[in-house]
Amino acid sequence: MKHVVSFFAIVILFLNAETVFSARGDLGDENIKYTKHNLSAFWPADAGADIRTVKSPTQTEVCVFCHTPHGSTLEDLGGGVRAPLWNRKLSTANYFLYDEVWSPTLEAYRVNVKPSVPTGYSKLCLSCHDGTLAIGDVYNAPGSGGYSSTGQSPIPLTGTDAGGTMPAGSGRYTGDTRLIGANLSNDHPISFVFDMNLYSADKEVADPSTVVDPVTNKTLLYSGMSATRNNVQCTSCHNPHTTYEKFLRMSKWNLGGGPTTKQICLNCHNKLGWIDSSHKIAAKIFNATGLPSSDVNFAGKQMTTVGCLSCHDTHTIQGAERLLRDAVDSATYTAGGNSVAGSKTSSAIENVCFRCHSRASASLSTPHGLMDSNAAPPPDIWTQFNKTSRMPIADTASQGNHQPVFTLSQPDEATIPTGDPKTNYEKVLLGVVIAPSSVYKHIECTDCHNPHRVTSNTSASLSGIDRLAGMRGIRVDGAVMQSVANAGTTGTYRSMVEISEVCFRCHGDTYDTFIPTKPDSYTKCLNQGCTSTGSVSEPTRTTANNPASGNTHGSNKRKEFNPNTPNVNTGQSFNSAFHPVAATGRNTTAIFAPGTTALLGGLDRTKTINCTDCHNTEALGAGTFSGTTATPTFAGPITQSSLRSYVEAAPARTLSDVNPASTHNFVGLSTAEAKGPHGSANNRLLRANYNTTLTATGTITAANPAGSFPFTSFNAGNFALCFQCHNVQAFTDSDGVVGGNQLTNFRLLIGGGFGNLNLHAVHLANTAFGGAWSLGVGAYTACANCHYNVHSNVEAANTEYVGGGTLRPDGATRLINFSPVIQRYTYSKPAWYYSGGNMRCDLRCHGNSIMGSGFGGGGGGGGGFGGGGVNAQYNYYPNQ
Repeated sequence: MKHVVSFFAIVILFLNAETVFSARGDLGDENIKYTKHNLSAFWPADAGADIRTVKSPTQTEVCVFCHTPHGSTLEDLGGGVRAPLWNRKLSTANYFLYDEVWSPTLEAYRVNVKPSVPTGYSKLCLSCHDGTLAIGDVYNAPGSGGYSSTGQSPIPLTGTDAGGTMPAGSGRYTGDTRLIGANLSNDHPISFVFDMNLYSADKEVADPSTVVDPVTNKTLLYSGMSATRNNVQCTSCHNPHTTYEKFLRMSKWNLGGGPTTKQICLNCHNKLGWIDSSHKIAAKIFNATGLPSSDVNFAGKQMTTVGCLSCHDTHTIQGAERLLRDAVDSATYTAGGNSVAGSKTSSAIENVCFRCHSRASASLSTPHGLMDSNAAPPPDIWTQFNKTSRMPIADTASQGNHQPVFTLSQPDEATIPTGDPKTNYEKVLLGVVIAPSSVYKHIECTDCHNPHRVTSNTSASLSGIDRLAGMRGIRVDGAVMQSVANAGTTGTYRSMVEISEVCFRCHGDTYDTFIPTKPDSYTKCLNQGCTSTGSVSEPTRTTANNPASGNTHGSNKRKEFNPNTPNVNTGQSFNSAFHPVAATGRNTTAIFAPGTTALLGGLDRTKTINCTDCHNTEALGAGTFSGTTATPTFAGPITQSSLRSYVEAAPARTLSDVNPASTHNFVGLSTAEAKGPHGSANNRLLRANYNTTLTATGTITAANPAGSFPFTSFNAGNFALCFQCHNVQAFTDSDGVVGGNQLTNFRLLIGGGFGNLNLHAVHLANTAFGGAWSLGVGAYTACANCHYNVHSNVEAANTEYVGGGTLRPDGATRLINFSPVIQRYTYSKPAWYYSGGNMRCDLRCHGNSIMGSGFGGGGGGGGGFGGGGVNAQYNYYPNQ
């Protein structure tokens, strides 16, 4: 009995050692009687108001709820390790671990043995916090003779849930709850091995030898399945005896860079690029009013102070993935900021981004607009995703099948379990394997942005700007491109991925899996008599639907932009025509030489553009577009990465360096407007309108052999997208020469009193010889009838490039690829070929045959293209 008295004497001395703990609440202070873990009836007089919810009305002993000097549990916590004089039963709940719903990228379960249940000291914490056992249920009750191997009647407590278990707090399914439950998928993973194997596999975690308590400098790793202290457990972050906030071993806030002031997350996590990222260094202040779903109050704090907590909560709302705050679809909130009771199972990762990247006026049920009171608030992404055309961020039909891929390292296939659709998705998205199914249509913000590395600024300088930092992509040659931490040698490899390389992950080799079907058909008449006999249904693109020729899923943009893709339509071993996204274009014409006026915004044949120079918010396609007037507000390329200064060894790349003032300052553009391919008021996420109406009637029949042209007049607003970069006069001026500058090579050289004819103007604006003329049916067609796939010619399913002649001497095919509306005449497909020094067409439009040799009235009389066989030709100029 003497030893028992001595034990409790020591405990009492410990609890009253005010000289040792003179600064209660500081990091490292241990005095459990001042904390919520003091479940006794005793509350120190000098502690102020009682902060506890759960407590005994009569029991004065403090330690008995967890510890006992005699009769402690003999249960093995793993590897022969036992709890320190533990006085409680341990839960036998069936636990749902962190990765069992999602997160196949968790390296900890790939490189080491995954536990089947929580182990070690985590089991001690869960004996109360999983809510399956009464908190007062102990083996050795206070007083003599209170031991029972099966447990005593629980010590009476107030403030508990029914049965004396842990109360749910603000709600069982919210982030603000002390009741963790047995579903741990929304809680930080525990009981996993954190060793050098993990450190070698995941360079975004710290060296395990540095994971130490900042006060005692002792390791914060504990035993798990073995006695070796190499596991992350609850006690790695929490000290149940400390008086510091939330029993944490370090601050939840980012207070500085020293061991005792850095954010606790950074003790184990070493996110590459985080220290300089926008989300880390942002000085923006959270609104005074907001709706956080936990007890973490951000009001008035700078984002740099809140740090990791801006997006993550280690015990987050039920149903959220990757420990993200409020990242669910079904949450509704009370005025006090807490989610009402109810199961939250529908993941919506985008909602964590909308917390800041939205405005308070947005119709969101989750917390949002938390920074829109700043002078320069974050870009409003939510508004973009609610426009007419948008990335399918909020589409939830196949949400459960999708996982974002933004990690720096791709695990070796040999380490990935087979048959896991989520893991296969990750492999497919990077082009490693063929897609297992066609269900993956939903995407997330983190498929394009790594929130731990993204950087930006508002100056015209590119220094520090990289909104794709930390991403992986698929290079135009098909190789997986990994963003690296260091820039390396200029011209050898790059420190970032290009915009197109991120786009190619979905719009490249796996386009037919990830791009939804957009069917739309046009009945195409095959025979020369143009009767309904022999007609076939061809997919077309209209203003609403935009599949590439012959494919309702779109097309493989990686192949289309790759200069080395063989052209099956021409038999060429290279890509003969493409917009200059992955390399400068094939068109070396003097018209596009530096200093000329055919292109706008500083563009010329030596420059490249980006996907987002066309696919972007409509705010960047503003201007005056009416009649023959086309004056863009932001002429030329508008994407920040167009101006990067690096070059790549293979394939060779010359990058654009045009118009930095307009591409960065965006004078007149709202600072809240989110730039990028998030959403647009225009179809197909286009920066400006591009009307792809092919014909007004859609069907050519014997009764209506001519059909009708798409438009009754020319309006630059129909093709405003083209006129962001192309001088509109190249398409409207009668002879294509303005101010002594020739703007187009698509001309018919007639000479004499007739002058020369701009064939672009003939087709689009119905002008010739200085005025209007007529085909008899109104010649106002669409750009898309001759440039059906504006990306490239390699998948041009409706065009013959040899016909009665050959290819141009330089092999280029000039982005001519005909729409399904255009009909064949002499050859198997509508033809555009080189013959006799001229480029010629052989095809039928609206019942009119365009073929033969020469320009004139033909069978239709003077003044136009007749129906009896006329050839359209324009002179070929060497190197033009």
